[in-house]
Amino acid sequence: MKKTKFTLIIFQLALTISVPQAAKAEAAAKMFDGGDVVCFIGDSITHSGTWHVHVQNYYLTRFPERHIEMYNCGIGGHTAEKTLVNFGWDVTPRRPSQAVIMLGMNDLRKAGTDSEVWQDYISRMKELSNLIKTETDAHITWISPSPYDDMLELELKPLQGFSDLLNRTSQELKAFAAENNGSYIDFNQPMNRINLKRKQTDPEFTLIGGDRIHPGALGNMVMAYLFLTAQEAPATVSRAGISAAEGILFEGNCKINIKTRSFDRIAFTIKAKALPFPMPEETFAALGIVPIEKELNQEILQVTELDTGSYTVTIDNKIVGRFTNSELEQGINLAYNKNTPQYIQSQEIARLSEEKRKIEFKLRTESMLKVLLSLHGIEFDGNDRTNVYAMFDREEVKELFAPGGKFSSGGALRYWKRYQAEKQSLHTAQREIKEIISAIYKINMPREHRYEIKK
Repeated sequence: MKKTKFTLIIFQLALTISVPQAAKAEAAAKMFDGGDVVCFIGDSITHSGTWHVHVQNYYLTRFPERHIEMYNCGIGGHTAEKTLVNFGWDVTPRRPSQAVIMLGMNDLRKAGTDSEVWQDYISRMKELSNLIKTETDAHITWISPSPYDDMLELELKPLQGFSDLLNRTSQELKAFAAENNGSYIDFNQPMNRINLKRKQTDPEFTLIGGDRIHPGALGNMVMAYLFLTAQEAPATVSRAGISAAEGILFEGNCKINIKTRSFDRIAFTIKAKALPFPMPEETFAALGIVPIEKELNQEILQVTELDTGSYTVTIDNKIVGRFTNSELEQGINLAYNKNTPQYIQSQEIARLSEEKRKIEFKLRTESMLKVLLSLHGIEFDGNDRTNVYAMFDREEVKELFAPGGKFSSGGALRYWKRYQAEKQSLHTAQREIKEIISAIYKINMPREHRYEIKK
């Protein structure tokens, strides 16, 4: 049966108005635009770079013409109070136009009554907000902390009441953002709801890792999804519609040029304006948990009025799949088809982004140690690499990490040892990051591809 033009219009509208329910309920968070400088500020969950590298990859592929600088300003163990210490040399010099802040996991675990800890957290967050307003013109996006999984069956006993304390940040930060003309994104409650629902059938399921705090690969992708849908980031990569009888039906974020057309063979080119959103394979399970494909990654090819039968689809002379005329009539999503050249192109962008993330992680480890020593009364002369190395080589610093020293155990020592093993590579780190960014912007523009659909 042939599909009518009315049906096709309904199909197009359904794709166009696919907006996340959470985003419909309240004002969207501010998106990033070309020329923006974005600082992601937070604790170890931000320090790792794992969730916001997915956000970066979305923008690199969905808006390849937008040059956006994104900086990892997360530091392991950080609190709002500690962020005030390093803000002047870590954030201000970058001159951000947008600041994305997720803090609270460490703030709310400090000693004291729940009321005391809570009031100190809110007070420090207000100080941080005022500091950002004073030193930058940045728009602030406040994010509620990701969950603490107190339901996992582990030898590590959960902190009683801590999950509830984190839940409380959701409403408080939302109100705080509204009062200060900022944006607000909730990670905590949506992730908690997912955890609760999935644990009903799989008690060992978690979006969080084995320490109850740090999200795993799945959790980081869900966080990126929540962030992007809160921004009402568009779902469409491209939408190409062709009728074997009438020619081009619609061109959504792309340009079609038909070469030949019959009821059993169509050849054409598509020049899209975006690439599919690249997801690492270890995050694919997220597709069954949140509607990433529907709401963030729609690369639709729809071909109607073909003769009944099975068709081979090739792109640039490479077979990408076989589909029935009914499947093509309904429209196929190529965003996850590993054989398409655009999928391969977007994965290369993700690979380079991951290289950049790993280098930035090393630099963030150095920043963490700088803050740690600053709080101990040892100040650094700005960000000059030579000065930093000289300070770290001082005997009084080395003694702090030696047996019997103040930082001779725990996380501080672990980061110190990591830094010692990696410090030589930091001489060229900033140059390498610039080279990677340059390489990404050389390959992230979509290319015209030759399609053939043949019976």
